[in-house]
Amino acid sequence: MKKKNLILTIFAITGLAAFLWSSVLAAPAFQAGPPYFSYLPIVSKPEPTPTPIPPAPPTVFSTTRYMTSITNVDSYNFGCLAGQRDLALPGKQDSLIILAYGQPWGQNGEYGVWYYRGTFANTTQIGNSAKQYAKGYWDCSGNDNTSTVEIAIGTSNYASYYNGVCTSGSWFCTTDRAYNHGKEWALMVKDVYNWVISQGYASQISVAGGNDIEFLWNKANITKSWVEGFDDYDQGVYKFYNFGSCDACPYVGSTWHPPANNWSMEDAYYVAWGAAPVHPVPEIYSITGKNAKEWAYLSYWGTQNNRVAIQFPATLTQWQACQQVGGCTGSDNKPLTGWQQLFTEINRWPQTAQQNIRWMTDILWSNYGVPAPP
Repeated sequence: MKKKNLILTIFAITGLAAFLWSSVLAAPAFQAGPPYFSYLPIVSKPEPTPTPIPPAPPTVFSTTRYMTSITNVDSYNFGCLAGQRDLALPGKQDSLIILAYGQPWGQNGEYGVWYYRGTFANTTQIGNSAKQYAKGYWDCSGNDNTSTVEIAIGTSNYASYYNGVCTSGSWFCTTDRAYNHGKEWALMVKDVYNWVISQGYASQISVAGGNDIEFLWNKANITKSWVEGFDDYDQGVYKFYNFGSCDACPYVGSTWHPPANNWSMEDAYYVAWGAAPVHPVPEIYSITGKNAKEWAYLSYWGTQNNRVAIQFPATLTQWQACQQVGGCTGSDNKPLTGWQQLFTEINRWPQTAQQNIRWMTDILWSNYGVPAPP
């Protein structure tokens, strides 16, 4: 036992001597006199990685419109309201505004829409309405020379079917009609785009197309033909926004089923992000978050099937339209809620994550009073 204690004592003394000698080596080469200092080894600990601050959503939402009137006066006044809003708000505003003109239509060799007043308007009339909206915005934004707005001129893929057959009350029923309508829509967007430049508005106003694509409204092949027609005549310059729905798309917790109306996930992806000119502005109406889950899963599906993640530039809600008609049970998300739902869902997977979603817009009926903001 004494021998063991002696050995332990020797080890302790040796360890202390080694420590003191290392301190001497760590000290400056010469210490002139007392007081003397011992220099101990530095032990560092890495700083914890800070939790990233989530991005702030847009400070305000823009007002997208069902264009129930396309007269020059009304169209100008609608644009003027948007310009006045931006002028009144502090700082630079940045908005997307969709002008939804109605279901696609053609008659007498012309293409256009059957719009909400129950009559036909051709692409020239629609283009003139969009021009007047742009002029109203420019004039009424006054000395606000920095705010910007992208105006999307919208139609839809709507047609009425009965037992799988397009009814006489619809026109958008064949791939040829759809292709040619998409072509004419692209040419109209080009005309309005060039007019905005010629008027000197392009520093603040840009122009795009739009289509409210909903799977329950039409077949995939007809809808895709419209997209192809637009793509073939957009000159690689003009984009369009799909401001529609992903009807019955799978989502986390319910991935076993395909989208509605015999659409495939390939079809859904193509009209949302796969075609060159298309950018999605999804309807995020459901207060349960289901719409956001569907769109986010479509993006995730793309990353798992040799495609890239969808980049969402904006969200669309219908809170104002619902207030105008007395409510919409379960589908009256407020703009900020819709934005937050989609942002949360697309950041569920690293593959689909976005740092931000640029815009949020909310639709209303142009022939009703504007409700107070939420």
